Amino acid sequence: MNDFTLIKVSGFNEWNDVEVISNPTPYKLVGRGVQGAVFKLSNKQCVKIYPEEKHCRWEVEALRKVQASAYFPRFYDSGANYMVMEYIEGTNLKDYLKEKGTIPIEITKQIIALQKEMKSLNFTDYDIYLRHYIVTNNGTIKVIDHVKSFTRNRPVPKYFFMGLSSLGLLKMFKTQVKAIDYEIYSKWKKTMKKYL
Repeated sequence: MNDFTLIKVSGFNEWNDVEVISNPTPYKLVGRGVQGAVFKLSNKQCVKIYPEEKHCRWEVEALRKVQASAYFPRFYDSGANYMVMEYIEGTNLKDYLKEKGTIPIEITKQIIALQKEMKSLNFTDYDIYLRHYIVTNNGTIKVIDHVKSFTRNRPVPKYFFMGLSSLGLLKMFKTQVKAIDYEIYSKWKKTMKKYL
């Protein structure tokens, strides 16, 4: 059976990933989080199945708002509890930075550009976890998991800074940001001190 609407997931709380109850399809589970589970449909598309319809609705609305941006997956289709979107091939930023042991300047430039783009798109949640950045095979950044991009108010990237700090890369990131964009560095400097 190739009907992904037959996939069943359950559970939602703020601390545990959803569980896959039943998957009678050949589609491989490629990720799961607090709000949903993602299955690869092809090399170009994947489907996210949600136990809560409101989370599906919020993420569909978010992706529709950002389709003009290269930083976000393409949106293709949706139903009450699923969304079909672009499948992003790559490595999450946390694993990428662990493997490198450094943060390449090109990654920092893209993160700064993304933060500015999020402001122009009227995001209310600027705090993206390292695992939600995907570094594609050609070195560009894409961002996944947008359930709360416009419903949660997190104006500073607190958990992003904490993630870099846990990898020992926050100081390097701050130095790079200061050299690239002093304005955003000044804005973040107080924030970093406040949270770390």
